[in-house]
Amino acid sequence: MLQGSGRIGLYARDLASGLAQWDAGLYAMTGFDPQSAAPDWSQFLQHVHADDRAALDAHFVSLARQPLGGEVHFRFCRPDGDVRLMHTIFDVQSDDRGRPTRVVGVMIDDSGVGQQLQQGERSRQFLERALSMAGVSVWTIDLGARRVHFNTVGFQIVGMTPDPAGIPLDELRESIHPQDRATILAAADAAIDRGGMVDAVARYRTAEGGWKTLLTRRLAVRDSDGRATGLMGVSLDLTGEDAERARAEALTAQTRLVAQAMGVGFWQRDQAEEAVVWDAQMYRLYGRDPSRLPPTVDEWLESYVQPAARAEARQQLQADRAAWSPETLMTVPVRGDDGQERWVRAWTRRGTQDGRRFAMGMHLDVTEQVRHEAARQEAERSARESREKSAFMAMMSHRLRTPLNAVLGFAQLMAQDSAEPLSARQRERLARIDAAGAELLSMIDDVFELAALDTVADAAQTVAVPLSQVLQGLRETVAPLARLRGVALRLPADPPPVQVATDRRLLGQALRHLVAHALRRSERGGHVEVTASVSAPWLRLVFSDAGPRLDAAQRELLFDAAPQPAPPMTHGDALVGLNLVRQALARLGAGVDWLHPDPSDSRLVVTLPLADVAVSPAPVAPLRLLCIEDNPVNLMLVQELVAMRPAFRFLSATDGLSGLARAAREKPDVVLLDLHLPDLHGTEVAARLRADPATAGCHLIALSAGALPEDIRAAKAQGFDDYWTKPIDFDHFLAGLDRLAGTQFRAPDAP
Repeated sequence: MLQGSGRIGLYARDLASGLAQWDAGLYAMTGFDPQSAAPDWSQFLQHVHADDRAALDAHFVSLARQPLGGEVHFRFCRPDGDVRLMHTIFDVQSDDRGRPTRVVGVMIDDSGVGQQLQQGERSRQFLERALSMAGVSVWTIDLGARRVHFNTVGFQIVGMTPDPAGIPLDELRESIHPQDRATILAAADAAIDRGGMVDAVARYRTAEGGWKTLLTRRLAVRDSDGRATGLMGVSLDLTGEDAERARAEALTAQTRLVAQAMGVGFWQRDQAEEAVVWDAQMYRLYGRDPSRLPPTVDEWLESYVQPAARAEARQQLQADRAAWSPETLMTVPVRGDDGQERWVRAWTRRGTQDGRRFAMGMHLDVTEQVRHEAARQEAERSARESREKSAFMAMMSHRLRTPLNAVLGFAQLMAQDSAEPLSARQRERLARIDAAGAELLSMIDDVFELAALDTVADAAQTVAVPLSQVLQGLRETVAPLARLRGVALRLPADPPPVQVATDRRLLGQALRHLVAHALRRSERGGHVEVTASVSAPWLRLVFSDAGPRLDAAQRELLFDAAPQPAPPMTHGDALVGLNLVRQALARLGAGVDWLHPDPSDSRLVVTLPLADVAVSPAPVAPLRLLCIEDNPVNLMLVQELVAMRPAFRFLSATDGLSGLARAAREKPDVVLLDLHLPDLHGTEVAARLRADPATAGCHLIALSAGALPEDIRAAKAQGFDDYWTKPIDFDHFLAGLDRLAGTQFRAPDAP
């Protein structure tokens, strides 16, 4: 019966020759042809699985030296490709002298049993991996031995060293948080006494000294008599969920506090039932009695939204509800039951859950934001109108000068015409025309200065300017007006040898307007005087005139109001407001105010910051400055300016390619580069200069008429170290050269 089953066969094999004899069962089991001779040992080994071949061969060879019977397991590959699990039990026979001569044995096909064992092992491994991935601990408690056995995950969760013999039950219970220990003991007793599954949540100490929250489920294990012999169960780590829940609760509380502080009201509506829920803030926002039910959407529109905005709000809500848009956001004016008018930003969020539509949202009081935005827009509109008005005034000043210059020019020609001399009466009349025209021209110039002060919006460019140059420029611009008015102009003949940190143009406009104001206040034969004194870190310029005294009200309005009428019973002109002068000086870090608090003292004082002028040692050799510029006028201008600074040696090129060639030869320390060259764009030239090791370290400065902030940012992002604008401002250009010379900048690869 065994031989007929196909799972067993008998064999004998000579140890010396390796030849064998097989029975029919072994032929059937291995799949060899029963008509052929049994395979010798080398032929048989060829069918043994490669992973088992060497070990089986070594075992067979050893039998000739150590003739002991036994059993061996190995895998056998049949000729048809089927792999079988084999199990052989054998004995070794010896001759009369005790020498091993042959092996006899039985070979058993264990493939069916082995597959079942492998399947079981695979199932066990799969379950172990699943439990590991899920973080589930499986455990049993032997109540008799009072020991606990865990799977791998279990030991990891409780933070204990794995032990095949388990760990003492008392040791595990000692790791339970004292406040939770009674809960676990009660759960074990309940499972033993009442049966069924019993759950409990408790905290267990970790190896780091913290606590881990576990959900445990246990079931009693009983013997044939129904007595509980142990417990089996599972544990799940809830620490992360507890922490997340705590964070969510804290976040909810924080959100609630923030919402209350911001005055945000929340609402929710079930679309099917049209049931609306308001929180307390919604009731407060609309001044509604909390004992009343919340209004529907239509009731909210009719009761609270202002009529002017109601139709548009209703149309938007109806369209979004019909399309079930995920979101609606609107800002509407409302009037609450308490009579308060507000602006409310209403946000609606729509969704679907379990086939039911719902909507929720919030309302936020944005009254102050709306008012601030309206005020900002009004301020922008006023500023825009002011700029447009000033620009118009400047344009008109220029256009008026053309015919006025003709009037004055021809009046002077008539007065000096010897061929057709005028009578004395005509000369007197012509003198009045000339005087009135000159006065009108001076007033037009003053209007132009006011417009210039009002329209300049660029940031002040501060450089060091000698005080002597400031006063000289002031003298040249206001001396003609002083002569026309018959007023003596007294400026310091020997001013302090200091420099002020300022914008020459903006300061000149402000000071000219101050002196012109003083000249117009003075009657013919009077005087206007400017004195200078130094009180580090400030320079003080005091302006005084012989005009009429101002009362307290006129003095207060001078800087803050529109032009005022001249004081009565005087021949002075109208007092032009000086608020623009104060604003211009403030942008320079300077100031203007009354010299003395006594209203009878009309002297004004201007304080200007002194410049920090540091004397830098000259470099050992002049810095090489290469200007790549195609405009010959600009190139000549740069050359003249550079010639004023002996710390530099000037080089030039008129296009990109020749500039690159000269830079390669001369290795300049500084390159001034026009961005719009006839052959290459300036950015391409800059990229090539940076790519060449001989010129990569030069200080690269863009020279361009484009002065927009985005132009400057783009140039610096493309490798330029600085950006100078056209038309060239002499002060700024020379100050830039002085900064480079002061730092003794030199390209790192220059000899």
